[in-house]
Amino acid sequence: FADVMMRKGSYPAQISYPHTLGFEVSGIVTAHGQGISEPALGTPVVALLSHGGYAEYVTAPAASVTPIPAGLDLAKATAALVQGLTAYGLIEIADVQADQAVLVQAAAGGVGTLAVQLAKQERASPVIGLASQGKLDLIRSLGADAALDYTQPDWTDRVLEANGGQRVDLVLEAVGGATGKKSLELVNQGGLVMIYGMASGEPFELNTLDLIMRGVTITPYSLSLGSNSDYVRRVLPKLLALLAKGAITTELQVFGLDQAAEAHAALENRQTRGKVVLGM
Repeated sequence: FADVMMRKGSYPAQISYPHTLGFEVSGIVTAHGQGISEPALGTPVVALLSHGGYAEYVTAPAASVTPIPAGLDLAKATAALVQGLTAYGLIEIADVQADQAVLVQAAAGGVGTLAVQLAKQERASPVIGLASQGKLDLIRSLGADAALDYTQPDWTDRVLEANGGQRVDLVLEAVGGATGKKSLELVNQGGLVMIYGMASGEPFELNTLDLIMRGVTITPYSLSLGSNSDYVRRVLPKLLALLAKGAITTELQVFGLDQAAEAHAALENRQTRGKVVLGM
């Protein structure tokens, strides 16, 4: 979705033109720069770029390239990059514990599908995922204890029911607008809200007095790839290994490289599930 925001001029980082979108890629090493010999030619890898990923060939700094484990295909490996690193960071910083109630917004998206699974690996319970009606089966298949349609007017009541009438301990919030505001109202005394996006494009007001009285902590989260190289080196191989052995998985929607416009339209209209990939 960051690519969509960049195209529309609403991404917070400044870019120069002409500009080729795409900062996460997977592919096969076909050449080395001067003084570089690893990974070997022919090695399947993932890489993080500053831009330029919508292309048949890319160059990438050697330090940003990570080999893909055997048995993991190129398309699925891309889920470990921005979405996987974001989901892992959210769960790690929130310090998710066993039996904590976790509410995941946009749970059928690239980050949400992985966050649901990673929260369950930490034995959080219940893990409640929000999405539109046609995506609820996907969320349940990933291990969520409850999957709820956020377009229904009583969805907040359903969240409370799914947690035995209690508010939740953690909200992973990426939608904003009315949905984000209602999510804050569902946080328990001393709970935590991790805000990592605003897919609706709409901010929401905070009732600071209410938050103080409930002791709710709000933490903004951004992956900030440029300043988190140590985190990427530590976490990315773990995520790739989890995907390779099937401990976590992702739904894939693959568009052709010449279908980038269609892929963006699908993202903007919330018609996607899991990881969206431009393939060759």
